[in-house]
Amino acid sequence: MKKILSIVVLIPFVALAQINSNKQVEKMANLGELVPNKTIDTIPIKIINDLIVLKTKVNDTELNLVWDNGFSFSALDNSTSNKLQLNDFKDQESITVTDAVNKKINMDLKISDKIDLGAFTINKSPFLVVDLKTLFGPMANIHGILGATVTKKLNWKFNFDKNFVIVSQSPFAEEGITIPFGLNEYNTMFTSIELNGVKDGVEIDFGYNGDDINVTIAALELFKDTKKSTFQGISTMSVSGFSKPDVSYTIKDFEYKIGDTTVNHPFKLHLTSAERGARIGNKFFRHYNCIVNSANHTIILTPRTTSLEKSVEKTFGVNILKTEDKMIVSGIYTSLHIKEKYGLELGTEIVEINGKKSVDFKNNFELKDFQIHLLKQEKELTIKTRDGKTHRLMPQNRNYE
Repeated sequence: MKKILSIVVLIPFVALAQINSNKQVEKMANLGELVPNKTIDTIPIKIINDLIVLKTKVNDTELNLVWDNGFSFSALDNSTSNKLQLNDFKDQESITVTDAVNKKINMDLKISDKIDLGAFTINKSPFLVVDLKTLFGPMANIHGILGATVTKKLNWKFNFDKNFVIVSQSPFAEEGITIPFGLNEYNTMFTSIELNGVKDGVEIDFGYNGDDINVTIAALELFKDTKKSTFQGISTMSVSGFSKPDVSYTIKDFEYKIGDTTVNHPFKLHLTSAERGARIGNKFFRHYNCIVNSANHTIILTPRTTSLEKSVEKTFGVNILKTEDKMIVSGIYTSLHIKEKYGLELGTEIVEINGKKSVDFKNNFELKDFQIHLLKQEKELTIKTRDGKTHRLMPQNRNYE
């Protein structure tokens, strides 16, 4: 199985789909004709829920699309696709995929007349039609995903201090931390990673917005003598719903190299059965200004003038998310003994948190941000459960045992 599509959010982890490898899929993953243009252009970007969003025209209609090299095609929300008069792909009008929770789903494949990115035009580029609201709930002004069929055709110089990207058909040359990468026929971008002396590959996926590097649970043996923070709960969601709860681990003490080099900011490893390998997301690179040279397969990291806001280290001991318009306890840090102290366990229905009900949050991004805001302010999380009990949880450090 080759990984074809992914877009990831912090709570919970989202990997959209996989697809059986074949020559037809390889052909579709490499469609689109870039019109030669020797100029450069500057395009504004926004960071929304730790995803990079930029304005793009598809069939002369301006859209806000997530820049996601980890998505092998591009994608449009079905409500947006219906308005754009896209063409069917005559060779194969749909694709059957297996999503991240191992359920088969069918997606329509469409072809745009053209995509305009500032001064650059790509003709006859493929789009999958996806119900993005199933993944994220209502997200204002997000219409789809700009995937690797587009991103690999251009070179990108991201300035995260001033929120713009310079685009060129020629690679950018600049001094900085250089990370080489490979790109396979299915548009997966990867480089090398070395953990505690063991070297393997790691996918570079800007559609993953987490702070940590995600690593397959099979790597646990490398850290058998290392202190770990243990989490039990939902780690994956996809277009068909949530994964089964599982045990995952966070590790902060390890030796590493990425692309045979090291970086200047701290990060942790998150070991989970949701991963089949290892994955680095865009937040890892946004500690720097970042050049992605598709032409010569290099990423160049240069210093920022402003610092990326640090992630919250403390936790309430539980994660809460929305599912089927209800709030539930979706995860527990087991070393904090939340179940023993409060009787809270996976699946416990939450009626209110700090006076707010499920209907007060449009999606899980808003619910996550509300919890993070309380943690930053060192305020308590007041939980009222369906059985009428009220629990008050204060921010505390995760235990590494």
